[in-house]
Amino acid sequence: MASPNPDTAARKYGVDPKIFRALVRQESRGNQGARSPAGAIGDTQLMPDTARALGVNPYDETQNLEGGAKYLREQLDRFGGDYHKALAAYNAGPGAVQKYGGVPPFKETQNYVKAILANAGTSGTTSPSAPSSRSVTTTTPGVDNSGARASLIQSFLGQKGSDPVSFAMQIRALQDTPATSNTTTAQTPSAASPAFAKGHSRLLELIHNTGSGPGFAVKNGQKVNGPQFYSAVWAGHQNHVHVAAGPKTVVTLGKLAEQMGLHVGENPHFGGVHPVHAPDSYHYKGEAIDVSGNAKAMDRYAAEVQRLYGIR
Repeated sequence: MASPNPDTAARKYGVDPKIFRALVRQESRGNQGARSPAGAIGDTQLMPDTARALGVNPYDETQNLEGGAKYLREQLDRFGGDYHKALAAYNAGPGAVQKYGGVPPFKETQNYVKAILANAGTSGTTSPSAPSSRSVTTTTPGVDNSGARASLIQSFLGQKGSDPVSFAMQIRALQDTPATSNTTTAQTPSAASPAFAKGHSRLLELIHNTGSGPGFAVKNGQKVNGPQFYSAVWAGHQNHVHVAAGPKTVVTLGKLAEQMGLHVGENPHFGGVHPVHAPDSYHYKGEAIDVSGNAKAMDRYAAEVQRLYGIR
């Protein structure tokens, strides 16, 4: 049976196959049986806790590769598509990259990033598009009432004159509930194209406080220092992404957010505007939306908006 192909996992999560192959080679030389002294597992050297958070079994080679590609994708989204920072985060952790504002001054990490990009034959300055769709499986755990049923049976058998009808009703109420899984596919946007920039207005505002690091902050198409430039509202934008653009463009960006499984509001096209906003704000003009939902999905959405406009 042929071994799983790293390219398949790379394309699924929208990372550069050449870079991902080089990462696998650097991490384990493509050896799924590799185990590090720290406990990292397999082709992509996933730590058990990381694999658990990613929802993969690191001992299964296909899932190990998908987990590594998914984790690299998350770092690309976190650091605006910069492979230098994403690879450094893969090696040293995103906290170290945020602390130093780039590849940290650790010789091991610097050599790691250089080796992967050299083996991939790329500078790592561009990021491929995110996958056209991403399947998310939500599992609801089952309920095992076997212990409670056993206790009830013992109680029934040990008491004279027990009501069999009542016993039957109680047993029925203690039936097990099987686990259920629900798989949904969230469409994510395709790569940016010149047609987007030509056919839509410029990006007026993008505000998203990710809770750590620089977050996402754009004003009139230019990156700004979010905590400073938007100091009056920065703290209030951790639970949603604010986007402002021309009316038609902002509706397009709103639909994009909905395709990614996020909620869109504070716009006449998306359910109206709450009076909390100033009467002359972009929201009342139909030129702004607030996007909320899963924290990681919001981060991916903010990164995607920047990427569509070629903002790095």
